[in-house]
Amino acid sequence: WIRKIGQTPPWEIDIDKNLEKTLGKDSDLYKKGLVCESVSYGIGSYAYFRRITENIIDELLSSISSLIDPSEKVKYDQALEKVKKTRVTEEKIVLVQDLLPASLQPNGINPLKSLHSSLSDGIHNKTDEECLELADSIKTTLIYLVEVIRTRNEQAKTFTDKMKKLLVKK
Repeated sequence: WIRKIGQTPPWEIDIDKNLEKTLGKDSDLYKKGLVCESVSYGIGSYAYFRRITENIIDELLSSISSLIDPSEKVKYDQALEKVKKTRVTEEKIVLVQDLLPASLQPNGINPLKSLHSSLSDGIHNKTDEECLELADSIKTTLIYLVEVIRTRNEQAKTFTDKMKKLLVKK
C-alpha cells in the first residue's frame, strides 16, 4: 500500500501582490483559507479567515484612529486603550463598534462586527456547505475592510508628504 504524507512544493494559491502586502504575515493564512475553500472545506476556510480577523483587529483599530471624527477622538482613544487590554475579539468589537467612521460602514453596516459574528457563527453552527455558500461574502468583506483602511492611510501619508513639500518651498 502507498500513503501520501505531503506534497512538495505544497499546493498554493497566489493572490494579488497589493493584497499580499496589505495582509503582511497574515497573507499565508489567507492563502490557506482560499485553498480550503477550493477543496470544499468551508469551515476550514472560515477558521483561517477568522484568525486573520482576530490577528489584524488591533492593528486595524489603531490605524483607523486618523479617520475618526475629531469630536469622537477622545472617546475612541479611551475605547482603544480598553481594547488593547482584552484578548476577547468580541469584546474589542463591542468597545469600538459605535465609533467606526461612516467611511468604514457602507450603508450603516459595521463590517468588523458583521465579519466576526458571521465567522464565529459559521465555525460553531453551520455545515461545510453552508460556510462555502457564504465564503465569497466573507472574503469580500475582509478584503474591503483591509483595503479601505490601507488606501485611506496611504492617501493621508501622500497628502502629508505633499503638504510638507509645499510648506518647505515657502
